[in-house]
Amino acid sequence: MAEIGRALNGMLEDIETVVSEIQAVAEQADSTQEVVAAVEDVAGVSERTAEEAQTVSAAAEEQTSAIEQVSDSADSLSGRADDLRSLVDRFETDARERARERHERAPKRRGRRRLNASVPDLTPFGPAWSAPGAVAAHFVRR
Repeated sequence: MAEIGRALNGMLEDIETVVSEIQAVAEQADSTQEVVAAVEDVAGVSERTAEEAQTVSAAAEEQTSAIEQVSDSADSLSGRADDLRSLVDRFETDARERARERHERAPKRRGRRRLNASVPDLTPFGPAWSAPGAVAAHFVRR
């Protein structure tokens, strides 16, 4: 019987060893499951980050396009301003020339003469431009 007892004790020890190894494998499986779950979480975060990066990239492209449109509009407006400045300069020159011609054709007065009395001041700050409707009147005469 002693031999059977020893054999049973040896078997029990072997069974305990196997059970312990099974528990270790089970713990490793749990750890592996945790690692897999963590990797899946990281993959999800990476996917969301990539999607958000694409959204940011699209927004940046839209902003770049809008800035280019604003720049083109500013260039166009600047060109129009230059054209308008040129027209205004020409108008002022033409108006001064016509006023000078009227002055030269006007009959000469005797006596004390005021210099340029009949030539209106056509500068933007002069009296001819300060009267209500004066600017419109000059354009209508043209």
